[in-house]
Amino acid sequence: MKQNNYRRRRGRSQKKLDFGRFIRSLKIVFVITLSILALYLFSQSPFFALQEIEGRGLQRISLSELTKESGLSKGQNLFQVDTDQVKRRLLKDPLIERAEVKRRFPRTIVIEIKERQPRALFLANDTFLVIDRKGYCLDKISSMRSYNLPIITGVRPSTTELGKKVSSSWDMVSILAALDPDVQNFFSEFNIAGKDQLIAYSREGIPILLGSSENLSQKLHVAVSFMESLNSAIPVEYVDIRAVNAPAVKYTRTGGTNGEKLYNTDKT
Repeated sequence: MKQNNYRRRRGRSQKKLDFGRFIRSLKIVFVITLSILALYLFSQSPFFALQEIEGRGLQRISLSELTKESGLSKGQNLFQVDTDQVKRRLLKDPLIERAEVKRRFPRTIVIEIKERQPRALFLANDTFLVIDRKGYCLDKISSMRSYNLPIITGVRPSTTELGKKVSSSWDMVSILAALDPDVQNFFSEFNIAGKDQLIAYSREGIPILLGSSENLSQKLHVAVSFMESLNSAIPVEYVDIRAVNAPAVKYTRTGGTNGEKLYNTDKT
């Protein structure tokens, strides 16, 4: 009998203990749920309303243009901004090569972009396509006056659509890669019509025979230094840089006796 009473008392105590644990667990769940709900309501409050859009890396694109293209608007909840979607919108602009979108709590979105820089003009029928170092079309213009850039001629574009590569020509790729700021302003045109017969033209209109696109960067630098060393008083018919270690110049008939002169680049 005593054992049965003990077991009953022990069972009732265990039930009370289990019930107490259940109540405590329920309280903890309630507090956590209430905290989550409070945090959610706070995150949706005006405290996190977008007030400022900060643009970084802007050169040709204005902050107002960037804001419009981003699709963002002041008052928008910062937690509801889809940064990936904003990035996709921005990359539709042909002038933007790279974009990063970040939240800066409590009320700011920071947009950092890298703009494509005009490297050359591409002649397509009667239109000039402004292209960057990778050959992407940034703009279409009817006159080249607004850009002091060399023109690439002699090949048809595969597309003239903004934001697309205008051509996959290896010669054009090589030219764009070789046109660094040190030589870019020296040349007015690159004609790539003939295979391994690249011809550049100086700003004075002097043809410069380049041959293939091999070692093109070196050839362009040699061409610049070679042309600068020539006697400007003697008319030049063309300059030959096909053999980069032995550039030559052909003068017009009025400029010399044999019309041609070799130049040694090894200045020691």
